[in-house]
Amino acid sequence: MTFPHTITRASAGSGKTFALSNRYLELVQHGEPPERILATTFARKAAGEILDRILMRLAEAARDDGKRKELAKFIGAKSLSQPQAMNMLRGLAVHLHRLRVGTIDSFFAQIARSFALELGVPPAWQIMDEIDDARLRDEAIEAVLAEHDPADLLQLVNLLT
Repeated sequence: MTFPHTITRASAGSGKTFALSNRYLELVQHGEPPERILATTFARKAAGEILDRILMRLAEAARDDGKRKELAKFIGAKSLSQPQAMNMLRGLAVHLHRLRVGTIDSFFAQIARSFALELGVPPAWQIMDEIDDARLRDEAIEAVLAEHDPADLLQLVNLLT
């Protein structure tokens, strides 16, 4: 069965995580290898919620007949047996390190790291998180202030404003 690529766009609280977890589980249920499925979002928290939802819904379906029937309905399956739900859950858990559920930034950073030499960047480059960025900025400002070079101080003030 061929599934078209989809994009889900909606406002906060509209059920995107639910819809994305349904889509992901639908693809897995139809035999799509998890490492071939890409689920991205903008925030790390949202990406974690998508992955949590996928795993929790499968775990619930593996333990509860009602949840299994409900999941089957949402993923378009005629039926979903307890062994099928367990096998899907086991398959995802075993390959958890290969699942591609993350942020758009992390996806493109992974691609860029794969082609670091072609792009002319060091192989170990990384996108700096906000905490490290703030720390390095503070260190740079302190270093400039410690040197007391008026020209550098003036340029720093201009850059900061």
